[in-house]
Amino acid sequence: MEPLNGFVPTGPTSSYEYVNYLPQGFNIWSHHTTSEPTVGARALTLRARTNPSRAEVSIPNFIHELKDLPGMLRDIGTLKSQLASLGRGKRKLLRFAKQSANHNLAYQMGWRPLLSDVQKMLQFQSQVDKRIDELDRLYSSRGLKRRLNLYSEVQSSDAKGFIIESQLGTLVRADWFKVTNLRSWGTIRWMPTAIPKGTDRKDLARQARSLVFGIRPNDYGVDWSQVWNAIPWTWLADWFGNVDDYLVAHHNSIPAAPTGPCNIMTRKETYVTFRRISHQGLLTGGEGTGVLRTLSRAQSSGSLSVTLPFISARQWSILGSLAIQRFRR
Repeated sequence: MEPLNGFVPTGPTSSYEYVNYLPQGFNIWSHHTTSEPTVGARALTLRARTNPSRAEVSIPNFIHELKDLPGMLRDIGTLKSQLASLGRGKRKLLRFAKQSANHNLAYQMGWRPLLSDVQKMLQFQSQVDKRIDELDRLYSSRGLKRRLNLYSEVQSSDAKGFIIESQLGTLVRADWFKVTNLRSWGTIRWMPTAIPKGTDRKDLARQARSLVFGIRPNDYGVDWSQVWNAIPWTWLADWFGNVDDYLVAHHNSIPAAPTGPCNIMTRKETYVTFRRISHQGLLTGGEGTGVLRTLSRAQSSGSLSVTLPFISARQWSILGSLAIQRFRR
């Protein structure tokens, strides 16, 4: 930041002088309020997304969802005829609104996850190769160490004509812009808890294929995360909690466990830029860019949490479509 230097006239032959003076208005050094999940929730996400037993795409859930495919195809066929028959009148508009809500839900809850699963299946070989590499490292003497980005957020604000200095009887104004960048990541190390049945290339490839497609149950013969995702309306619970992460984090098709708590790191950087807009000919400085940087580290084994998050545009569209479907008058 550049300090103020120069003169402020107070009369025909008198003036005040600034000499390397830092305006009090520069003292706005604080981070924006951010909405990152709790440390426990981020640690649980880290465990779920790095668990060697996790599935990239669940074939049982994929087959379960295929039962809705005929109805989804019929909806596409009727969309054109519904648009052509759109006319005036409250009843026709309500009927069209309900049909539009049905199509939106069919895309958000049907086609979108279906196409995502198909895309992942097309990347099957690369996913298997990555999982083989993970299993190789898991069964090594050092175990499987993973580092994962968990959360990022950007918040900004600005002000026009902000008074940065008024001590000498005149107002010095500046425009300022402030932006906060938040990034959170975590590290974890997994170690096997049982002797593997086989660690040659064929055994690892077979295990990796089963894990990637989610067709290897745990010791109880069932994958509880697949059961959770097959239950209606659990997707809404996952908006406000992390039950699915908990189930995936504790899945044990491959007997393994973290060696200790997860390390969760958070980095906040806030940049503030000032541009002076008054007394251009008499003063210099009073502008520039400064940065406030905060680093933090915490440890957690992960915990269930319930939050009230900001609803995204996609989530609002789903809630709006559900409300329109139930509108009767």
